Parts: sequence; structure tokens; C-alpha cells
Amino acid sequence: AKTLAEFPFYLVYPTLYIVIAYLLIGYELTSESFFTFWLIMLLAYHASLSIGYLISASTSDERAATRLGLPVGTAFFLFAGYFITVPTIPRVLRWLVYLSYMYYGFQGVLTNAFAGREFEECQLNCSITKWPSGDSVLEVYGFAGRYAILTDVFVLLGWIILYRVIAFLMLKRGLRK
Repeated sequence: AKTLAEFPFYLVYPTLYIVIAYLLIGYELTSESFFTFWLIMLLAYHASLSIGYLISASTSDERAATRLGLPVGTAFFLFAGYFITVPTIPRVLRWLVYLSYMYYGFQGVLTNAFAGREFEECQLNCSITKWPSGDSVLEVYGFAGRYAILTDVFVLLGWIILYRVIAFLMLKRGLRK
């Protein structure tokens, strides 16, 4: 009930942020590119919100939830591929990438922005265009050949549902005690 009551806020505020970010970033101004970006960012937002619900439902103390939220968020962030690209993560830890909902959001946004794009020849400052194509950018991050934005969308939906179901079960277990 709470989720349904707050749904307009969970749609309007992120959409406002996404529109501003999209225009400031300078992505392609096509409806397909925008709505793909919007969907991926909205799903990543809801996955983040769902993990917050799960963490708060799994603890009975506000301080414990706060202490648990930081390392969980940091782990998701570290294995998303932002700063440490997937190919540079040690093989022993690489499986953790697939547990990070941020990875799927990041992969979807980068694939949407760069897949199949060719960059114009550098005229002034060639140090800023060291990649000849969008596919070479995706290769650096380990996303080359993975033009599966739809897969990213479904995985994000799966994480949202899984986090919410587990949070519900945790709340239900807590009510029995």
C-alpha cells in the first residue's frame, strides 16, 4: 500500500532528474535513446530503493541499518564497473560483478550511449577522443559485444522483485516475533 501511495513520487522525481541529466550529458537527442536511458535509470533507482527496503526490513535498529547500508552500497558500487573496469577485476572476485544491480544499470546506459557509434575525426584536442568508436569504449569497460539492453532491463526488474520479496518476508518474520 505504501509503495502504491508513493508511486507518483517514485516516478515524477526520478524522471525530472533523468531528463535534466540526459540533456546535460549530451546524449543523442532521439526518442529511442532517451526512453532507453530513462527506463534503465528508473529501474536502477528502484533497485536501489528496493535494497534500502531490504536493509531496513532486515534490522530492527535504525543504527544497524545505517551501518549495514554503507558497506552493501560500497560493494555494489565497487563491482559496478565505474572505477574498476570488469576486465581488471581479479577473476576470483569477478562473479561479484553479476550481483551488483549497478553493473546492469551502468552496462545498459553505456551500451545505449555508445553501441555502434562512430566518432568524428579529432580536429583540435585528440587526447579527448582516444577511442575511434563507441564499441571501443564498451570494450574498455568489458561490455563489448553485449548489446543486450533488454537483458539489463530484465535483470534489473528481477533484482527489484527479489529485493522486495525478501524484504516482505523479513517484515513478515519480524511481525511473528
